[in-house]
Order: sequence, then C-alpha cells, then structure tokens
Amino acid sequence: MLADWFLGRFWAFKYAALKERLYSVEFSPEAEEWSKPLPEEQWAKPSAELVELEKKWRQRYKRREKFFDMDRRIAEAKAEGRYYTPVNE
Repeated sequence: MLADWFLGRFWAFKYAALKERLYSVEFSPEAEEWSKPLPEEQWAKPSAELVELEKKWRQRYKRREKFFDMDRRIAEAKAEGRYYTPVNE
C-alpha cells in the first residue's frame, strides 16, 4: 500500500475511476438542448452606462493608472469630505 502511494498507482486508480464515473453519466435530450449556446442575436447587449464605464477604465489603463491608485484616490476624497465616483470624471 505504501509503495502504491509513492509510485502514484493509488492516485492513478482514483483518477481513472472518477473519470469513468463522470463519463458514464447520460443527460436527457432536454438538458442537452438547454445547454447549447445561444445564437449571437439573442445575447444580452451591454447598457450605455456599462459601455461608458468600460471606456473610462480603458483610458485609465492607457494612462497606466493602477486599480489600487483608484482606491487610494477614493479614500482620500472621502477623508476630505469630497464625493468621488469614477463615473463622473
């Protein structure tokens, strides 16, 4: 038993048994139909607010601004009593 443990035979057997058990599961046709990917025309479209936020974050990334610097700026603004939101920049 100890030799099997060190030589990896124990874990190889466990892995093979798990793989065999997982691949032997059959799904119903309804489940297979449900799990197919949606066509692209049914994908959710991003909101205008999300598109604007992504644009601002990409600009910050181009300026090489770090995420943690943003966190520091927010904390400083709160300490000074100013209200800071990245959306209003």
